[in-house]
Parts: sequence; structure tokens; C-alpha cells
Amino acid sequence: MAITSGFFNSLSGDRKYNASQLSSLFDGIITDGVFMSIGTALVVTPNTGMNVNVGIGRAWFNKSWLDNDSVAIVALDLSEVVLDRIDIIAVEMNSDDAVRLNTIKYIKGTPGSTPSAPTLTNTDFIHQYPLAHIYVAANITAVTAPMITNKVGTVDCPFITGIIESIDTATLLGQLEADFEVWFDEMKDQLSTDAAGNLQAQIDALPTKASSEEVAAGTDDFKYITAKGLADSGALISSWSPENMASESAFLALTTAYQDLVPAPVSGVYRVDYIELSNEDATVGTDFFFKLVRSATDYTIVQIFLNAGERLKLKFPFNLSTVTKIQAKVGATCGSHAVAAYGPWEGLAAVLNFTGTAWSTLLTASAKSYLEGLLIVNNELTTQTVSYRVIDGSSNVKMTESKTLSQGSAWFIEPAISLPIGYLVQVKQGAADKAGSAYLTYKES
Repeated sequence: MAITSGFFNSLSGDRKYNASQLSSLFDGIITDGVFMSIGTALVVTPNTGMNVNVGIGRAWFNKSWLDNDSVAIVALDLSEVVLDRIDIIAVEMNSDDAVRLNTIKYIKGTPGSTPSAPTLTNTDFIHQYPLAHIYVAANITAVTAPMITNKVGTVDCPFITGIIESIDTATLLGQLEADFEVWFDEMKDQLSTDAAGNLQAQIDALPTKASSEEVAAGTDDFKYITAKGLADSGALISSWSPENMASESAFLALTTAYQDLVPAPVSGVYRVDYIELSNEDATVGTDFFFKLVRSATDYTIVQIFLNAGERLKLKFPFNLSTVTKIQAKVGATCGSHAVAAYGPWEGLAAVLNFTGTAWSTLLTASAKSYLEGLLIVNNELTTQTVSYRVIDGSSNVKMTESKTLSQGSAWFIEPAISLPIGYLVQVKQGAADKAGSAYLTYKES
């Protein structure tokens, strides 16, 4: 145990003080955290593309400070083709003698089917505190606000509201909610007759529900629509949840040549609930390929890179008819396997290879059809924008969507809509002579 004191004038260098001793003056006065009253408290918001903004603010951690006096732009790595990940924007306080610098740090997460946030560094000299978690879903091209979970004001990175005091907003919000409930319980029995009548008048003025006929005809823009009304009108709706029907399993040791993973059924339809790809090699990372084959010219190939020791489970509904099967292979020799779970099903599938910017028809609904899964692949070696749309029999566009895909990458879509008779699903590439492939699973009623 030692007693220290200061500060005193130095005579011939006999009283020297370091940064830690100077910072210790604030012990018990300022707690670690981000200053709530300065700037926007380092809050993270979307910028453009894969960039985010870190707002103006100041942080104090581990007897050291960081001040950001203008909006800082941080670039995230591009999203993965298939897997999601969680990235972190953090404040890093580094007191190592070789560094002595505090910064705003981007920490990329590890991709996975159920990703978790990366572990932050906390050593004798380096300490990281999260400003925000960013959920980077597969195949996105821009960060949006719902992907960002700001951590400033939480127990991991608390606010400093003033001298001595810091708060965890989770606790504050909980208290506010409790106070509101107490107030509401006191007030709900005290409404006057006039106030209650005014509330009833506002309720009576709310829009009424549209009938199925009005939904179909579109005759009244001032009535609200229910899902049942949409269903009865034959409009596009979300109406069918898939069932897990797998009763069989397929196991395959992969080579560099295509082999059958799931054979075509002798009769009826197989439904493949998931495909799991496993790279069991300790050193080799390689591309994995699985191909939905309907004929020599109708097929869809999905290409996914797996690092050494990495495993991926694809949960996507593949319907196989008596002329459709699934094959798999790897790009380089390594210890690798593929597993599939499948069983009898009543659904249907459409497969199409398409080229160019003209719309190609993937499906024409001959009966009311429930679309469960749509897979579009960019077959080019360059980045392309692919599109799909739904039109009625008179070529009126009901819905359309586009996505930019890197070379060989896939777009997994869950339309979950009901397609009336005569409606079409169409696909196209973003440039002339560019190729793509599409696979659609659906069920007729």
C-alpha cells in the first residue's frame, strides 16, 4: 500500500506526474460512459450504401477521453452471399505506450446461420465499448435504420448525464413505463362525460371495413382492408405457411464432379426442407455447388464458398418432380459432405434459364397458386442486377423488385403470396446477353 499526493511545482524534475495521475482527479466525479449532453452522443445512423455515421460526441473510459467533433463516416465490409453477420461500431481506448490513442473502431462479425456479435477486446491496455450493433443480412447493398441497434445508453456503454451521475436508459425507460401505468390507472376512471363522448365520436369517425367486392373493385379509398377481405377478393396476400414433411435423409461425400444428392421421385413430388453443406477440411476453403436439374437445359446452380471447418444449412423449400433432382459438388478436393432432408409433398416447381433484359415468364398460374419460395441466380462472372415481377393477364404490374447480385451469387426470396388464375411471374437480367436462372416453388388450390 502506498500514499501518493500532488500536485506540486517541480524543482529540477523532482515532481513529475503522468496522465493516469492527472486523470485520477476525476475518479468519483465522472463515471465511465458517453456524455449525453454533447453533440448527438456518438449515436450511429445509416449513411449511404454500406456506410454508417457516428455522431458528434465525447466519451470517457478508463481515465481517458475521446472527442468526435464532426460526423465520422465508417465503411462496413460488403455483405455475405448467403450468411448473415453482426458487426460492431465501438470506441477503443488504447493506453499501450506504443499506441496511446483512442479511436472509433469497426469490428466485423463472423458470418453464420444464427450469427452472434463479436467479442470485444478488454485487456490491460486496450478496452472496447460498443456504440452500436449492426445486423448485416446476406446479400444486402445498404445499411438501413432497422439493422442498427444503438448501445449508447445501455449497461455496455452508459450515458454520463453530468458530474458523478451516469444512467442506463433501460432502467430509465422501465421507470417511465411504471410511472405511466400508475398515472393511467388514476386517470382512466376520471374521464368526464364530455371527454368520454368526445372519444366515442372519434371512434365513430374511424374508417369502416371494405367488403370483398370493394377490395376487388377498388371503389373506396377511405375504407380499411383485412387479410380475409384480400383473400376473398383474390388479391395478392400472404396466406400459406409451409409444413415440415421431411421423412428421408440423403448423405453424400462430395467430389469435384456432380453427384446426385436427392434423386428425382419415382412418382409424385419430393419436398426438400433443407440442405446442409459441410467443409470438414482443416486447411482448404472452397466453393460448394448444388444444382437443381430438370433437364440438360433447365437447371439452376447455387455457388457458396465455405472456409475450412465451416458448415452451412440452407432452409429453402425445394419441390422436386419426377424429372427434377438435386446434385452437388465442390470446387477443390477436400473433406466435405452434403446432407438433405426430404419427403413426399403436393407442391410444384418451375425452373427457368433466362437471358437479357426482356421479361421471361417463369410461371403462368393455371389455378390459384400459393408462392412459397423463389430463387434467382446471377450466372455471370460480373455483378448484375436481376429482377422479378408479378403481372395480371392484361400485363398490369402488381409487384416488382430488383436486387444487385455479385458473380454467381443467389437471391433467396419468400414471396408468400396467393397468385390468382392468369397471373404471371416473370424474371429478367439487368443487361443484354447476360444469363441467369430461376427456381420457384408453389402449390395450387
